[in-house]
Amino acid sequence: MINEWYNQTLGERTCDALRDNGFIASYHENRNTAIEYVSGLIENNARVGFGGSVTTDELGLREIARNKGAVLIDHHQPGLSDEERFLVMRDQLLSDVFICSANAITEMGEIVNVDHIGNRVGALIFGPRKKIVVAGINKVVANIDAAWERIARESAPKNNKRLNKQNPCVVAGQCVNCQSETRICRSYVTFKKRPYMGEFHVLLIGENLGL
Repeated sequence: MINEWYNQTLGERTCDALRDNGFIASYHENRNTAIEYVSGLIENNARVGFGGSVTTDELGLREIARNKGAVLIDHHQPGLSDEERFLVMRDQLLSDVFICSANAITEMGEIVNVDHIGNRVGALIFGPRKKIVVAGINKVVANIDAAWERIARESAPKNNKRLNKQNPCVVAGQCVNCQSETRICRSYVTFKKRPYMGEFHVLLIGENLGL
């Protein structure tokens, strides 16, 4: 009960700050209400894009969108060539709904992401009519400095390991600011305010989700 209380107070305080920054933010005690919320944002025949995200996989949001009759724009579908994947990622910029997670969200109401190709942060900045960021409470940090610290010490090395990238952080267990050609940390983007056009939903979930 103490953990649930703590997560709720932290999540609701962070959602207040996100709303102050223009985002449509909501706290969800567990994944069930969050999944229901996301489902309600997806209309039949909507074109739904997905950024690379362990969190959306854990929540089963692709299947939710498919069951709502959405047209999935997913560059992770098997069998795509590099050129085909590139074209799908470009198409995601014109989706009706774009769903992904974040590397960190600050208690000040800021969203922090580091991308390899830039398709995720590009779609969050401009293009889709609705942007949806889903994140576990483990992604919430105190401030921007703590966000970069989380990314360097946890998110980046874990994602490199997940993607089987033979970069130095996989050996060191933390970012060493490598110059490797296979480096995935390339675009560093902070959302201090909601982008001016389009809906931008942020869901904080009182569970540990993603990396």
